[in-house]
Amino acid sequence: MPLSSLPEENFNNILSFLNRSTLHKCLFVNRYFCKLSIPIIWRNLFGNSCTNGLLINTLLKRLSEDEISSLIPYGININHQTPLFEYETFVRKFDHCYCVTSILNWLKLKPPMVDQDFIIQKLIDVIYYMLMRARSNMKEFVIFLDHGSYDLPDISNFTTYSSGIANLKYLEVEIMYDIR
Repeated sequence: MPLSSLPEENFNNILSFLNRSTLHKCLFVNRYFCKLSIPIIWRNLFGNSCTNGLLINTLLKRLSEDEISSLIPYGININHQTPLFEYETFVRKFDHCYCVTSILNWLKLKPPMVDQDFIIQKLIDVIYYMLMRARSNMKEFVIFLDHGSYDLPDISNFTTYSSGIANLKYLEVEIMYDIR
C-alpha cells in the first residue's frame, strides 16, 4: 500500500513525532511529504533555533505590497517572489524574544544600516501585523521584555485582526525592569 493512500490525519500524526531535522529532510522526498511536513515545521515559528536569516527571508516574502513599501524608507528591499505556501497561517506558537533574535541574525547578513534600532522595531511590527492579518490559529504566545528589549507592536495589530489570537490557549508574559 503506498503511503499516500493513508489518510492525511494518520500521516500527520506519524510526522509529528519526527524531530525538526528529519522533518526538513521530508521536504525533499516528494510533494506529498512536503505538503504534510510544512505545517508541522512552521507550527512553532522560531522553534528555539535562530541561527540564520532564512526564516526572516521567507516571512518577508509573504508581506503584502503595502507592508513591503513601508520597509523601503528603512533601506530594506525585498525580492517579492511568492513562496509555495502561506507559511504564516501554520503558526501555532510565537515567541517574541526568538523573533527579535532572528531579526538580529538576519540583519548581520546585511550591510550595516543607519538607525538599526528603528529598522528592528519596524521589522517586528511588520511580522506581527502579517501574522495577525493572516489569521493564523495561534495557540501559544510568549513575551519576555526587559530594559533593553524591543517593544511589542501597537495594540491595534492585535485588535484589528483579533482572529489571529482568538484561540490563544497559553500566554506567558514576563516584564523585567531595572529598578534603581
